[in-house]
Amino acid sequence: MSFNNVRFTVAIANMVGNAPVTASAMLTVLSDMDRDGLPDVWETNHPGFSTTDPNDAARDDDGDGMSNAAEIFAGTDYLDAESYLKLEISAAQGATVRFTAISNRTYTVQFSDNLGAVWQKFADVLARMNSRVELLIDPKPGSNRYYRLVTPIQP
Repeated sequence: MSFNNVRFTVAIANMVGNAPVTASAMLTVLSDMDRDGLPDVWETNHPGFSTTDPNDAARDDDGDGMSNAAEIFAGTDYLDAESYLKLEISAAQGATVRFTAISNRTYTVQFSDNLGAVWQKFADVLARMNSRVELLIDPKPGSNRYYRLVTPIQP
């Protein structure tokens, strides 16, 4: 396994002012020989993946419409067609948007009132240590609103 360790110290500032400098933290960068976005250590430990085949990340091994890489980044199971990034929408009291948020992942829920239009941010969901169901309520959903879920958080 090949990786590089880099030590960082950061200071964070916002409109209110500066926060104290943090203690140093270690950032580990894992190697990716085939540059498919999947770390070599992950590919080595999963049958059917190769550190020299960039196409294995683009496959959809369970046929659910998400690439293997997209499922791995989303925290869903790339071998289970029922496990994929999805939203459930209910029209009760506006629109209720529901999804399973996987631990240690961030999300942005976006909306559009026209599929040809630019997607707009509806809400960000921050990472937590546990997986859980997230519920978001859109009090003014309009008559023809579309939603999508992306990870990680988008600007």
